[in-house]
Amino acid sequence: INIKWWGNSDSDDYDVLAEIDGSFVKVGSRSDEVRHGSFNAKGELPGWDGRTTRVRLELRNGHLDIWKKKYYFGIRYLILNGKQHISIENISLHRPVNTRVTGSGSELVDGDMETYWTSKYKWNWILIKFKGLCALDHVLIDWVDKIQGTQLVQYLVGGGIHDASSRGSYDRVDLAGFGAQLKIILRGSKTYSIREISALGTCFSSRDLFKMKITSGFAEPDAKYSAYVLSDIGEIIDGFECDSCF
Repeated sequence: INIKWWGNSDSDDYDVLAEIDGSFVKVGSRSDEVRHGSFNAKGELPGWDGRTTRVRLELRNGHLDIWKKKYYFGIRYLILNGKQHISIENISLHRPVNTRVTGSGSELVDGDMETYWTSKYKWNWILIKFKGLCALDHVLIDWVDKIQGTQLVQYLVGGGIHDASSRGSYDRVDLAGFGAQLKIILRGSKTYSIREISALGTCFSSRDLFKMKITSGFAEPDAKYSAYVLSDIGEIIDGFECDSCF
């Protein structure tokens, strides 16, 4: 943690509490802070282990500010440095699906191993729309019998290809990347029979995207879970409702 205090209104005694596994625990205190200077001082505190959802500072023994003589604590900025932990889940489950076969495809994402999708087109495609922009880890294709033909897997953002596999015969595609849609192009077989398609990853809400300061174009796509800039922001943030505008 990096703290820049306001003027002389720093704290001589405080605790840092982190919410880990649903409970707040003490992870630091004033004695852990390395403070530089005495006016507009900068402080540094060591980190801690554990997946943290919230951080709370309990401040004591402040100093009355020299200007308005009204405040005892003041912080210009507080920076938390850490690694974001994301949960991997099936982000294609129950999502909208289109295929070359009009009106078919829902069987691919219904989570039911008793149902399956079939096609008699030698060339076909499957398009699954995610809930927002997603960071994907891999894609599973559960064939009814055996792998049929070849497949090309693409992650789409704003209608364009952002990440893609090479063409091959797959039941699992290890392709880390970003997408708002998953497209699978099928070729080389007279028929196709697939029980389920599972895209494993995590999705960002419209609020998450706004907080990442999205503008236009797609810049720094390989900056993992940090700043995403989309060429078609309208597609990603459609229906955004501001519950706490910034």
